[in-house]
Amino acid sequence: MTDAERQAELVRMRVQLATTFTPSGPVRARELFAGRIDQVSRALTAVSQVGQHVILYGERGVGKTSLARLIDEFWNDVSKDHGGLIPILYNCDPKDTYGSMWSNLAEMMRDEVEKRGHVIPATESWNDVYSEIRSGGASPHAVRRLLDLADTAFIIVIDEFDQVSEEETVRQFAATIKTLSDHLANTTLVLVGVADTIDELIADHASIDRNLAQIVMPRMSTGELVSIIELGYSRLGLAASAEVLDVMGRLAQGLPHYAHRFGQEAGYSAVDRGSDAIERIDVNEAVRQAVELTHESI
Repeated sequence: MTDAERQAELVRMRVQLATTFTPSGPVRARELFAGRIDQVSRALTAVSQVGQHVILYGERGVGKTSLARLIDEFWNDVSKDHGGLIPILYNCDPKDTYGSMWSNLAEMMRDEVEKRGHVIPATESWNDVYSEIRSGGASPHAVRRLLDLADTAFIIVIDEFDQVSEEETVRQFAATIKTLSDHLANTTLVLVGVADTIDELIADHASIDRNLAQIVMPRMSTGELVSIIELGYSRLGLAASAEVLDVMGRLAQGLPHYAHRFGQEAGYSAVDRGSDAIERIDVNEAVRQAVELTHESI
């Protein structure tokens, strides 16, 4: 192999490591979402029941967003006779209000329906309620009508719900869950946030408790974290001993983004050495890089 070919192979492997392991963002590939069988099962059970909605909560960095973004893929895989859910993914902003969130969501829903070649309702009722919500005049009743008139199954993931600071917005979402459940709307809301969000959402709205699948995301076990790294390496043709994998799994301390970071950085180190086997020296380099990158981010 010439020097140029070696350089090209090095670049190729580095790019593949960068796309296989995603320490800076949510996992997007189902096959790389190791573990979490109980949480996935409970989320799919909620989606299968009309009138049931989901709230995913837990400390930061445990994989809530990754699971929320993959629920529709898991569902469409296990429900072959289903026409398919259209996923809508929304990230909250601290300045968001109930009206601004649903204004954005309505536009996203319409765009996604068009993109998938579905028919957008042309009725006067649809246009009226769509215009009302787009102008910021959303209410739980208007949202329910919009979803009913759309005649499409949605799964709406609202991430970083704990960023919402306005109490009235939280109250309105609780009322929305209740009205969607009471009218058996063919849409599942998935709210993602930290534990405190759940208490605030249901504190004064005990009646929605039966409409919510409350799914806590704990830290992952060492075995689950090892599975993430091992699966990533197997896709790339890289190898690591059980001991090396266990070290990285334990160092990740239950947090999947650290497993992705160690897997990625140790892989970089090995391919830079011209090896397809990850060794302890590569793990040491991965730890050094992880600490350095953490310092930069802080």
